[in-house]
Amino acid sequence: LLLGCFMALTGLYEGMSGLFLFGMASVDDIGDRILILVTLVVTGAAAFFAGIYLLRSWQREREGLAMIDWLGEMDDLAARIRYPVTSDLFRPVGEWISRLVRDNRGWILLAHVPGLLISGEVVRRKYLQVLSSVGLDWDAGWGESQLREKLDDPSVDRFHAVSSMPSNKVDVVESCAAWVVRSKDGDLAIGFLIALPLGRKYVESSFLNTVVSVGLSSVIKRLGVLLVDVVDRRSKLGSEGLGLLYRMLVHEMSKELQGVKNLLAMPEKDASELAGPLGVKSALQAYLGRSITWLDIMKDAPLLQDNWTPTSARPIPLDETIREVVEEVRLCWPEITFSVKGVRGLCILADSQVRSVLRNIIYNAASFSPDDGIVSVIVSSTPEFARIRVRDEGMGVSEEISKILFDASVPSEKRPNGYKGMGVGLALARAVARAFGGDIICTPTFGKGGGGDFEISLPLDH
Repeated sequence: LLLGCFMALTGLYEGMSGLFLFGMASVDDIGDRILILVTLVVTGAAAFFAGIYLLRSWQREREGLAMIDWLGEMDDLAARIRYPVTSDLFRPVGEWISRLVRDNRGWILLAHVPGLLISGEVVRRKYLQVLSSVGLDWDAGWGESQLREKLDDPSVDRFHAVSSMPSNKVDVVESCAAWVVRSKDGDLAIGFLIALPLGRKYVESSFLNTVVSVGLSSVIKRLGVLLVDVVDRRSKLGSEGLGLLYRMLVHEMSKELQGVKNLLAMPEKDASELAGPLGVKSALQAYLGRSITWLDIMKDAPLLQDNWTPTSARPIPLDETIREVVEEVRLCWPEITFSVKGVRGLCILADSQVRSVLRNIIYNAASFSPDDGIVSVIVSSTPEFARIRVRDEGMGVSEEISKILFDASVPSEKRPNGYKGMGVGLALARAVARAFGGDIICTPTFGKGGGGDFEISLPLDH
């Protein structure tokens, strides 16, 4: 831009000077007139090309700014992709790319990702397909097969082409543009194909090709971050083999079935009172529904090997979750009084598995409390974490026991009397809490006149 302005100003100055000298020159001085005329032509040409240079620079600047804005929005769309990955999460990405080609006739986006990102499967790789909601008066199946061919070829890192498509329209040539981008290690790949408008010549644009390729690369990077995060969280959960994983699942399922058993064993009036406004039938359905969920996870356990199912954090209202969990535990321990107090209105960053964390600690507190005992749930917060302190009136936990309490690899028969029912569930609860970025700690209280004292910390959703 600066060079163009300089050239234009120079040309204007020289042109004005030439015109002045042309008027002042002697009529008989032909040599001076020719020299001045040549100067005018040269400076005029310089000014002309300077104007073209200025216009092109302005266009380039607009394209650059448009690219920055477009890629900024693409980054935002990519950041919204969460685990587990679904086709619907990719739809805004496809719609945003399609805006670059006006009057397009539809598009197809195909992602080739490890099954770990979709449903927790370790071995399989899967395709996620997204079709545009409008158009598609062309052979989308052919488009998908073209993308699959490139996505299945590990040697294709980046690909772009404009090609004709099969058409059932007479004397009409249908064409499409396709892009494929693959991660450096080849684990992730994504392809995008768009049907070009009929009756309009498509002009190749380096700007368009660059923007789409960079945009798809940002999606690949996001998927890579999710994959690393899922693998990292799996490793943090620290299960000690498939047998231990089954023990954890059976432990959770047994608690659900115990709730069913206790509810059915109560007199009808007491059961109705404890079940609350939802009724006994709804309470039983909730228990059995969660039991089926644990069974489904057990069915996929051989694929998980030493790992637990990945977690996906989302905002969870803490008050409502604690209330629901306390009501569930109350059905199992109707003789225990539960006291919930402290900070209200907190929202944590977790998922449905956090119920198991809270229920495990509160259930254990109730089971170790004497008849007519009190279990206190006290909620507090720091700038980053919600803290849920659970205390009971049982025998407490000794220093020695606190060191092995969360170690599920310690067999039950090797635990001292009174603690044999603890271990697997606590190991699972702390593993899940740590997967969310929180933790569970136990304060030794045995012989100090207090019962069990556990504190759960979970990250706040700001």
